[in-house]
Amino acid sequence: MRLDTKAINKFADIKGNQVMDAMEAIGCIFGRGKNTGIIISLSVAVFPIIGFAIWEEAQKGEQKEKDRLYQEAILRQDGEIKALKTRADICNERQTYYKEMLDALLNSRRENGSDGQV
Repeated sequence: MRLDTKAINKFADIKGNQVMDAMEAIGCIFGRGKNTGIIISLSVAVFPIIGFAIWEEAQKGEQKEKDRLYQEAILRQDGEIKALKTRADICNERQTYYKEMLDALLNSRRENGSDGQV
């Protein structure tokens, strides 16, 4: 299979001329020449790409900020949980201490009560 390079070059020349004619027509609409048409045509193609890139970067920045706030909230919640556990441990220790004191007091009353009856 052999490529016909002459036919390909002729097709490219025809299409290239048509594209350049289109650029010149666009330039004429804005009162200028072919170069203006090229710039306007490229702008139409490039500006949406640039806009999408800017939008995508903004979305990434927003997602990073959301992730940072989420991590901060998790750390704060972990701190609150640790504080509650510490308080619960202190309360359990106090409850155990008060229970021991009450048992000791009741035992001493029983002992004193039994000594007085003898």
